[in-house]
Amino acid sequence: MTQTQVNGEKRVVTLEDIEAHQRYLLADGTEVPGSTTVINNLDKSAPLMYWAWDCGKKGLDYRKVKDKAANIGKIAHFLCECHLNNWEPDLRNYSKDDISRATVSYGKFLEYKYREDFEHVKSEFQLVSETYKYGGTLDWVARDRNGDLVLIDLKTSKGIYDPYLYQVASYENLWNEHISQKIKRRIIVRIGKEKSGDFETRELYGDISDYFNVFKDLVSLYYSLKKVKYR
Repeated sequence: MTQTQVNGEKRVVTLEDIEAHQRYLLADGTEVPGSTTVINNLDKSAPLMYWAWDCGKKGLDYRKVKDKAANIGKIAHFLCECHLNNWEPDLRNYSKDDISRATVSYGKFLEYKYREDFEHVKSEFQLVSETYKYGGTLDWVARDRNGDLVLIDLKTSKGIYDPYLYQVASYENLWNEHISQKIKRRIIVRIGKEKSGDFETRELYGDISDYFNVFKDLVSLYYSLKKVKYR
């Protein structure tokens, strides 16, 4: 099944359906990079080199480990999105092991959602900045018990890293460019893949303009590197 279908009251959706629509276009049709692509210009070689060395020490092919982890993360995000939108996920193209690992992260998401009593507003919400020429897909926007808008970024990684802060700031700017009611809270929620523990949150308080300034610099770097590459 490659297309979204109707199954009773629920739509049956594949991960491929979702990924096929992830393009960011300006009003004039120009394609622009997503926040993740922009942030990937940061030099992450040192920790990656150590991680690859550690995989080799354990007799593991780091490329396969990396691909598997990315796959599990995609499935976990997909399950969360399907839950928020009342869709039926079709995962027939993925291994039972990957689905099982992703379900662990998904379970942590459900526990967090119900514990915080968040009211769903938007999920996987794609926006584009005409001002700064980038796009992004917000994982989840919800309302808390006070009725305030909360921007929630879901991660399945081993930790919460500095680039995530820049990414959240970029998402808040996207929202503010398009929506009049402003975000009041921003929370990074790490729903890890391990069954025991492997869960944490980090809320960003106050003024986060410094994080967005870093992101804007990365946008400039992205376009500068693009010019050099295609000369």
